[in-house]
Parts: sequence; C-alpha cells; structure tokens
Amino acid sequence: MNFFEFLKNRIDLVPKEEELLYEYVAHEIEQNTLSRGLWMKALSESDFDEGRARSIYVKARVASLRQELQELRPQLKIMQEMEDRLSKLINEGCTQEAIDYLGNPIRVSAHMSKYKTTLMQVQHAISIGKIKGFLIDGSLWVQDRKI
Repeated sequence: MNFFEFLKNRIDLVPKEEELLYEYVAHEIEQNTLSRGLWMKALSESDFDEGRARSIYVKARVASLRQELQELRPQLKIMQEMEDRLSKLINEGCTQEAIDYLGNPIRVSAHMSKYKTTLMQVQHAISIGKIKGFLIDGSLWVQDRKI
C-alpha cells in the first residue's frame, strides 16, 4: 500500500498527523517495505548498528513523509471535495449511473436558474446533443454547463 492510499483510508481515523506518519512507518517496517536508500543512509550513519539505524530511519522517514504529505494536501483536498459533492448528489436523489453519464450533474431547475434558460431550451439542447440529460424518479438532471 503506498502512502497516498494509506492516507485516504486512515486520515479520518487518526486524529494527529504525527501519529499517522509514525503509523505508516511502522506499517512499512512490518511489511519490510523500507525505503532502501534511506535505510542504507541510516545504516551508514549508525556505523551499521541496526538498532540505531532503525531509530535514524524512523526519524528520517517521518520527515520525508511529512514533506510528501505537504505535496499531497492539494490532491487530498480535491478528493475530499469530490467525495462531498458525490455524497450530496446521491443524498439529493441522483444516481451513480447518472453521475457517471453526466459528469457534473445538477437538477434542471438549478441549471435554468444558473444559466437563465427555460425548460424548452434545455430540452432542445438535450435533443440535439448539446448537453446530456438523465431522468431519475421524475426529476431531470443535466450536465452543469452552459448551452
């Protein structure tokens, strides 16, 4: 499991970032998936004393992961926003099938308000393929884009 996948699965479960980083390093040690270069550096800095090398490795690896986490933060934020939007759409009655088909769906009433269109204009745009539409339980969902 790479660091990004680990974060996705655990970020909400571990309250402190520092603990999360150490937990991941523990996971790497248990799985014997150490960073080879960093491990060799730790060994050389400890005069090949494995106990001291392990301590040096853990500190260095946590520092490395902290930097990686800083670089991943924007992606994690975008993913969280997408998950929140998906949950909101599903709670509003949109289906996963419609989301997959439309990409970024909104209710037709919201589309009409946002883009100042009429229902007839939206229906016409759907009929000629300018935007996609999806009917779910009597509610029309459309792509969130101008026609």
